[in-house]
Parts: sequence; C-alpha cells; structure tokens
Amino acid sequence: MTSPAQGHEVALPPLPYHSLDDLEQLARARLDAGTWAYVSDVAEDGRTHAREKAVLEQIVLRQRGLGDGGTVDPSTVLFGHPLALPVLAAPTSGQPFVHADAERAMVRGCALAGTLAVVPMTGSTLIEDIGAQGVPWWLQLYLPSDTGTAGEIAGRAAAAGARALVVSIDVPVLARRRNVPAGYPPGWNERLISLRQGSPESLFILDNAPFTWKALAALRDRCTLPLLVKGVLDPDDVRRAIDHGADGVVLSTHGGRQLDCAPTAAEVLPSVVEAAEGRCRVLADGGVRRGSHVLRLMVRGADAVLIGRPALWGLAVDGAHGVRDAFRLLQRELITAMGLTGCWSTGAVHPDVEWHPPTPPAR
Repeated sequence: MTSPAQGHEVALPPLPYHSLDDLEQLARARLDAGTWAYVSDVAEDGRTHAREKAVLEQIVLRQRGLGDGGTVDPSTVLFGHPLALPVLAAPTSGQPFVHADAERAMVRGCALAGTLAVVPMTGSTLIEDIGAQGVPWWLQLYLPSDTGTAGEIAGRAAAAGARALVVSIDVPVLARRRNVPAGYPPGWNERLISLRQGSPESLFILDNAPFTWKALAALRDRCTLPLLVKGVLDPDDVRRAIDHGADGVVLSTHGGRQLDCAPTAAEVLPSVVEAAEGRCRVLADGGVRRGSHVLRLMVRGADAVLIGRPALWGLAVDGAHGVRDAFRLLQRELITAMGLTGCWSTGAVHPDVEWHPPTPPAR
C-alpha cells in the first residue's frame, strides 16, 4: 500500500545523488583548490557557520501519521510568483569560477526545478542577458552611496524582467575570511573587470558605502519591484526595514562569512515574525542541507528559505541540471518531512509542529 506522501515522491524523476552531501563531494573534486576555498570559506573561526546547522538539528518536529489525506503539496506563492517548493537560490558570488555559464546556468537550473535564483550584483553576467533567458529571477543589490545609481539599476532590473530586488545590508565592512583572507579568490578582478569599471552597461558599481535607512527609502521611491532587505537578524531592524518600505526581509548571516558571533536565522525567526506583525514576508537562510531543515525554518515562521553553497555545488557538478538536482533533492526530502508531520501543504505548516519536551510538574 502506498501512502499519499510516497505516491507524490514516486512521481518525481530519479536522481543520481542520494543527498546534498553527494553533490558537495563531487563539487569539491571538480573545482580547483582556490575556488573551493572561496566557496566553502567562513569568517574567522567559523563559529557562526558551524552553529547554523547545529541549531537546525536541535529543532525537533512532531511526527503525525494521520491527516486529511491527499498528496503532499510543497508549493507556495511568493510575491505573486508560484514556486514548486519554498526554496530559492541565494545570491552567491564567484559563479564564473564554478561553471563557465555562471549566473545563466544558475537561473536556468532554478527554473527547471520550478523555483528562482537571486542573481548576485557581484556577477559576471549583465542583467539584460539574464532577462533574455525568459525565466523568473530576482536581483541582489548592494546600495551605492549615489541613490540615483541604485534607482537606475532597479529600473534596468525591472525592464530586464526581474521579479524583485533584494538589498544586502550585511557587508558594511568585509570580514576577514579563514581560507581566503582577502575575501575573493585569485583572478577575481580579472574576471569581473568590465563590471568594476563602472561603464554604462555595467552592473556592479559597489563603492563600499555604508548602508543607511535613508538610502533604502530613496530606493523604495524609485523602485517598482517588491523590495526585500537581506542580512537582518534583529527585530528592531526588521521594523525599521518595514517602516522604510521593505516588502520582505531575509534573515541571513551571509553564510557565516561576516560576524562570527551572530545568532542564526533559526534562533531569531520567532522574534522577527512577531516584530513583522504580518506586514512583510520573512525569508531565511543558513545551514540548510536537508528538506527537513527547510520545514524546521518554516515551522519557526519563514515563508521561504534560500540556499547558497548547495546551489553552487550543483552548478559545479552539472551546470543548470546540477542546480535543478540540488533543489529536487530538497523537494523530495521536504515532501517526506511534511507527510510525516501531517503538513499536507505549506499552508498547514505552523509553530505547533515543533515538539517541545513536557514541562515537569511543579513540586
């Protein structure tokens, strides 16, 4: 007898990998030492990065065998765009070092999996070339001090077909990395030189200007796209982001590559959701390696989740098809976790799914 969850899983195509761990090992074997050091790098002692997965593993879910029946449906809708699963590709630099087709392959792979990629501002592909592929994508942006430039980029992104703009605020200074202290792999400037020159057709015009709420509000006035703020981990910053026009926030430690004593997204999610009061969408990333990790973050209040390194592993192994497979692995595991916790749809995921040990009776 086949359960509803198993029935849905059988419908998914077979994959040549058992888990994301397989993709990681294959990617490490294919990439040169310098690129692998950059992809896997963390800040200082790597404490924040190590804690992210550890905190996720500490979240225990209630196993519920019976429900209303039917097929487990992991799909969702985000800013009007339907997604086959509530997982997106985070904006990750260094893609041209990982695969020759870089951001183009990342965006195509996400589309093949029924989701979308957040294209990094520090990329090697013009946004017009990204848009020419005809699939959904978001653009990540570091705010330059010239708010007019930011507005111009937002306009270009909208014209090229971007569905949202994600402003990263967690790099006011670049943390010292453990494996690549300079922050970037050898050859970085040469690969991105046309973008760094600030030519009219360039995308990357970051000048390390400090982020200000005033700049965010100015961008909001000029941006017609949904606007998300990435890199917040404090409820007060979430409130301020909303007050300055943000439609969403992304809780993120930048892959454990910035503050090496920061809380994780999983830890701050409940307080952030409370602070947001339903006024914006809440996304999260950090340490996600299993479909059950996705569900755990959603139980804590995330509307959707982003993955960074796992998407790069898939890109390294098989280009767009490897990216697709990374998401399908998570989709398969998420369906299983949802079915075993009685969550037959993403709308049925709620905080009560998390199990807490009983409180001992008062003596």
